[in-house]
Amino acid sequence: MNLILGTATAGYQLMTLNYVIPINPPSNLQASTGNFYVNTTWIGNDPTYNVNVNGNWTNGTSNKYVNISLGPHAWSNVSVCNIDICDSLNVQIPNNPITIEGGQNLSVNTGSNILLNFDSSDEDGDIAIYSTNATLGSLDTISGIFTWTNVAAGTYIWNFSVNDGYGSTSSFISTIVVTLSSSEEERYVWPQSTSPQTLTDEQTLEKETISESMNSNKNSMHGQFDQIDDLPKVNKIQETGLLNLDNITKVALILGSLTIMLRILNFRRKRY
Repeated sequence: MNLILGTATAGYQLMTLNYVIPINPPSNLQASTGNFYVNTTWIGNDPTYNVNVNGNWTNGTSNKYVNISLGPHAWSNVSVCNIDICDSLNVQIPNNPITIEGGQNLSVNTGSNILLNFDSSDEDGDIAIYSTNATLGSLDTISGIFTWTNVAAGTYIWNFSVNDGYGSTSSFISTIVVTLSSSEEERYVWPQSTSPQTLTDEQTLEKETISESMNSNKNSMHGQFDQIDDLPKVNKIQETGLLNLDNITKVALILGSLTIMLRILNFRRKRY
C-alpha cells in the first residue's frame, strides 16, 4: 500500500511511503459432520484463498468455509492456501450403528423344526455379518437365517449378533425351551438297573431268617388249629356260631401276615 503525505504547493515536499499490511495465513481448520456431509471452516484475513477438496482446486474464493456431500465412510481432505502457506484437515464421515432385528424367544415340543430369520437396519447400508454361539443348528452368516431340525428337549440360551464391518455390533439373546411331546411322554420309562444285586452276608442271613419265620408261623398256626377242638370254652363259642374255624383261620393269617410284613420292612431298611 502506498501512502502520499503532503502536497506539492507552498514549498512542501512530497513523500511516498510503502506500507505492507500483514497477512495471517489460513489456520484453525475445523469440521462438522453428519449424514452425509462435511463442513470445513478456517480463519485468516486474506481477501481470497485457494482451496483443494479431495484433489479438486477452487482458486480465488473469498469464502472461509467449504461444504461437501459424501457417501458413507468417505473422507474429506481439505487444504486451504494463501500465496505461499497452506493448512489442511482430513475428516471421515462417522459410522452409523447397526441394529439386529427379528429375534425371538420360542417354546416348542421335541421333534419340531426351528427357523429364526434375523435381519438388521443400518443407515449406511453396510453389509451385515451374523454370528452366534449356538452349539446346535446352523446359521447362515450372510442371510441371518438360523435353522435347527428335530430339536431335543432342554432349555437353550444362545446369543445372536450382527456387525457392519466398521466397529458397530448389535446382539439378541434368544431363549428356546423344548419340552417333551405327548407321544414322547408316553414312551418315557424311568431307567432301571438291569444288573443283578449281590446280597451281603447280613442281608442273606436276614432273608433266610424271614423264610424260616414264615414257615414257623405256618406250622404254629396249624398246631393251634389242631388244639382248638379240645378247648371247652372254644367249643362253646363255636356252638353259638360266633367263632368257627374259618374265622379263626382268617384272624391268624392276618396276624401272621403283619408279623411277616414288619420283618420284611426291617430287612429292606437295613438293605438300603
